[in-house]
Amino acid sequence: AAQNEEADQVRRAEVETRNQADSLVYSSEKLLVDNAEKVPEELKTETQGKIDALKAAIAANNTAEMQTATTELNSVLSRLGEAVYSQSAGPEGGEDAGTDTPEEDEGSPDDEGTVEGEFREV
Repeated sequence: AAQNEEADQVRRAEVETRNQADSLVYSSEKLLVDNAEKVPEELKTETQGKIDALKAAIAANNTAEMQTATTELNSVLSRLGEAVYSQSAGPEGGEDAGTDTPEEDEGSPDDEGTVEGEFREV
């Protein structure tokens, strides 16, 4: 039973790594497609290269390569997220700030001593 338990733990780790890699590939591709106009071309090609490397590791069923490729892809995705965020903070951020002004008027941010809360009668 102990031999099987050890083999099961190894197999479970392999399956979890593969599932995480598959999920990361899917979400990365979706992020690239959804934000294609906001991402610089060199970052797109670098990200796509890392996605392809991870797909190759998944196809080869090599857990060590999957873990390495996952780490590399995550680091590229963080830069991609920064690029998307900085692009969306530009003109679109100004539009969002315009929609928040009525809410600020209702909350009257000038009333610093006012505290909102709930009460119930006993």
